[in-house]
Amino acid sequence: MTLIRYATLDDLDEIMLIIMQAKQSLKEAGIPQWQTGSPNEATICHDIHNNHTIVMCEEDRIIATVALLFEEEPSYKTLKGGSWLQDNAYATIHRIAVASNATQQSIATSLINHCIDLTRKQALASLRIDTHTENTKMLGLIRKFPFEKCGMITLSDGSPRLAFEMLV
Repeated sequence: MTLIRYATLDDLDEIMLIIMQAKQSLKEAGIPQWQTGSPNEATICHDIHNNHTIVMCEEDRIIATVALLFEEEPSYKTLKGGSWLQDNAYATIHRIAVASNATQQSIATSLINHCIDLTRKQALASLRIDTHTENTKMLGLIRKFPFEKCGMITLSDGSPRLAFEMLV
């Protein structure tokens, strides 16, 4: 039985294992995303404490995680090479990762669908997401939804990311 729920600090070890697997997968693919320490345990603890982390469980084990924020994303204030679809309140998807033994099962698609539902329940106008230009798996996932490429953002560490938004 599959369950999607908010994470607790008791889930931290399982979430960090999935994050580490995702970091390794990105490294093996030659993608520099997540290779400078973030997301780290402090980030995940902060997300959990603020009810941002959602996990997907299958038979009492966590198989995927995502952070969904219902607040303004500082790195989205400056967008280069385009414009956002709208200027009202939005939700943001961050730190989506699937356990290495659970890939190819449309798990990430289900998590994003859940994020869309939660964004609608919050009566927000849109959902935003960003990723590294070389992260072809994430770009493929984003293309499954009506996200529109809006431009480039720069993270606090100076890393550029493709930015997308969809109206909900």
